[in-house]
Amino acid sequence: MEEIVSQFMSTLMSARTQAHVFHLGTKGPGSFAAHKALNEFYDSFLDVVDGFIESYQGKYGIVSGYGNLGLQDFQSVEQVRAYFTTLVTFIEKIRTVAFQDSYLKIKIEKMIKLINSYIISERTIIYGFIIWL
Repeated sequence: MEEIVSQFMSTLMSARTQAHVFHLGTKGPGSFAAHKALNEFYDSFLDVVDGFIESYQGKYGIVSGYGNLGLQDFQSVEQVRAYFTTLVTFIEKIRTVAFQDSYLKIKIEKMIKLINSYIISERTIIYGFIIWL
């Protein structure tokens, strides 16, 4: 179980960094709106992830064994949307296996809500609308 937890935490922290890398590399159609949306996302996501990890560690102890996941350069808005869609699928899969405490599930729901809000913003950007956050 400890390995699953450290993989989960590593993925969450990597997702925040990945969002920042995407943010810094935006270019092409929809890039200004994507740049702004990614900035809002990674600022907000860090607080949610940090609160989740601290809550988990408060009950179960310090997590160790963090991994270093590779980062992708920005290619397109579609690539970013696919990344976050995969991230939600991963989070939903792990939460059913590893986390039973209601307060942790609430924090996981906040993560999913934040990611899904971003994905919806990206879908809107792809169809040519600018999202002002």
